Amino acid sequence: MTSFNSTMLIEDDTINATLSKRLLERFLITNGIFIVPNGEEALKFIVNYDPDFNTCPELIFLDIDMPVMDGYSFLESFEELTFLNKEKVQIVMLTNSNRPEDVTRCKEYGVKFFLNKPLTEDKVKNLLEALNKRIEQ
Repeated sequence: MTSFNSTMLIEDDTINATLSKRLLERFLITNGIFIVPNGEEALKFIVNYDPDFNTCPELIFLDIDMPVMDGYSFLESFEELTFLNKEKVQIVMLTNSNRPEDVTRCKEYGVKFFLNKPLTEDKVKNLLEALNKRIEQ
């Protein structure tokens, strides 16, 4: 099973964030799970995560609709960042949105995984299977 150096939840709803974190902790796939409330805080976290800026959390769960900086603005800014092993970062859109245009737009940013809230055990299992297949290729 794939293991990640760390995981970040970019989520403004503290209840969803806490429940998702607890669920992910049960799978023991990461060394740490960090929660930030919006895209702006996430970018600050990533830049400061590693003092040499050689890495960032390898698994990121990203909400679309958030105050301060939404998921799309985060993706635009994230594309501009340069750091080692950026290609290892897997971004998963985790949202309440059921708009087909959101799925299409996420794909334009290279987001391969789109999940609707709430995060469930089955969704995590399916995601991990898909991530394992993708990483093994």
